[in-house]
Amino acid sequence: MRNGADIMEKSYPEIRAINRKLRFLAEPKDIKKSREILSTKREVIGTPTKHLRSIGRELWHSFRLNTTKYFDLCLKLWEGSHEEQMVVVYSLFQAIKQEPKTVSFITNILSPTISDWAVADSLGKVVAEYFCTKSSNEILDEMLSLYDNASEMQKRMILSFLSNIVCCCNDYYIVNKILYFIEKQLPMENCSVIIIKGIQRILREMNKTILAKSYASILYWINNGKINSQGVLKGMIDNMPLNQKKELEMLLRKKKNEK
Repeated sequence: MRNGADIMEKSYPEIRAINRKLRFLAEPKDIKKSREILSTKREVIGTPTKHLRSIGRELWHSFRLNTTKYFDLCLKLWEGSHEEQMVVVYSLFQAIKQEPKTVSFITNILSPTISDWAVADSLGKVVAEYFCTKSSNEILDEMLSLYDNASEMQKRMILSFLSNIVCCCNDYYIVNKILYFIEKQLPMENCSVIIIKGIQRILREMNKTILAKSYASILYWINNGKINSQGVLKGMIDNMPLNQKKELEMLLRKKKNEK
């Protein structure tokens, strides 16, 4: 949480105005429940999501012609409450469509101090929005490269990014690259609940994706993956036509015996 908030708000009247609006629109009855769900150390004001979205859009449209000022305000807001971080996130949904610097601002500046899993999930979705629009494999590689040395909340952001790009993906290479990434995280016994839920979300989205559960993709994965990947594959194989399901199950058993 930011230090010297009163002094800073005098220097940044825009932040003072946003904070006042957040508190005016808050519904305090939900604060205790929200704090427990989020497990955050940040202040929780209790402002409903619809207002956070509106304030975030307004922030971008007010300063889109001065991106230096815009990113400075975002950074100062980021030091505040859970709701102030969410205002920044919803604002970045607008910014990322027009300002390429938004991606590096998220990954390098904001992500090390994410307050909770809800902010992490939403921030990952912002980066996915850019990926799905630009189809930039460089961003995928950058996000995956960050994972091993990332904090827990950064990891959750990356997992959210992956689960969201699966939804718009039409490239076998990308689908299989994500599957390999998941395989590296297995087994998940030593992972926290926050990470496990993030991985499970990717698997759920994978199972909805035609590419991921196609015969060709599963066959490729069995032939090239390690045997502990069979937990990842089970749900996909179960949805295949009966003749293909039997063939894939037999091949999977064969690979297991070879190990």
